[in-house]
Amino acid sequence: MESDAKTSKSDISTAYFTTGTKQEYSFLNADIKSLPTVEGDDGTVTYPDGQRVTWESREECAKGVFYEVVLTAKCQADKTDGQYSALSSDPCSSAFTYTGADVCSHKIPISESFEKVSAYLGIFYIVFGIFMFMAGSKFLFQVFGLISGIAFTGFFFMLSYALFLPVDTQTGFLIGTIIGCAVLGVGIAIVTYKFSRAFIVQILAGVTGGVIIFMVTKPMHLKFWPHLILMLVGVGAGVFLGQQLKTFVKAASTALIGSFLFVWGIGCYAPGFPSDFAEVDIKNVKDLDNLVWAYFAGFVVCAVFGTWFQLRHFKEDADKFDEMNNEDEGKVCGCL
Repeated sequence: MESDAKTSKSDISTAYFTTGTKQEYSFLNADIKSLPTVEGDDGTVTYPDGQRVTWESREECAKGVFYEVVLTAKCQADKTDGQYSALSSDPCSSAFTYTGADVCSHKIPISESFEKVSAYLGIFYIVFGIFMFMAGSKFLFQVFGLISGIAFTGFFFMLSYALFLPVDTQTGFLIGTIIGCAVLGVGIAIVTYKFSRAFIVQILAGVTGGVIIFMVTKPMHLKFWPHLILMLVGVGAGVFLGQQLKTFVKAASTALIGSFLFVWGIGCYAPGFPSDFAEVDIKNVKDLDNLVWAYFAGFVVCAVFGTWFQLRHFKEDADKFDEMNNEDEGKVCGCL
């Protein structure tokens, strides 16, 4: 398979499979995944260092079947000169393997800093997740401010790391930097959430709709544009429902977000949590580990219970919120 040097700029990612001088198939872009995990006889799981790249032709090689090329690239640190070899070939597919040092992943410096505090993230996810699915709608303004603060804190931390934090930063100085970034993040979050107060339900519902569509469609391995369009539809549907069913959407959105964080937090310490949605494929759902189904069941149970609990105990607060929100919208329109 070779690239065509004559392709235009808009078609620069097209590759071609040729036999001699004859072009057989063309391929647009590729699907790149990490190598699948390997479980040993003793139950230990290893994570091979490498990638699996898959191309699917735009032309059929048989009725309803497209030509597929699979390249399995494996890391071998002591092999400075990479080596290709053919694994198999049939009328509608070819498989190759590549072994070399240039496939090996390398830790970026910031990942080492995050590893120092990653052990505490699971506790945060669990505590904040419980708070969200049990009482998120009651403290919606505060939750929005907190999420905004976390986002801005991350932005300032990344910026400070790029500007002055050394690679071998001591843990104490690293924590101090995070606290400083958090102070700045909270300050900006307070300002931004006041301006977005009239639209907070729609924003939350839109984000939730987009995330739900992402979680449902990711295992289908759709192409980029169909995936993006479906996510935008989810965002639009969420915004619409957020406007029409504010009380229910506030409870359901916060319950879904909180349930996911809670289950994710448990997965930081317990085995079996899928590390990447890409690991789940719609074609082999029935083959998923039972622990994955247990996490999913826990997520659904927490989300349903959290929605019911908040609607039952905080409906009066939600009605007051809607009245205040309508007044704020009127003020915004009046100013404009």
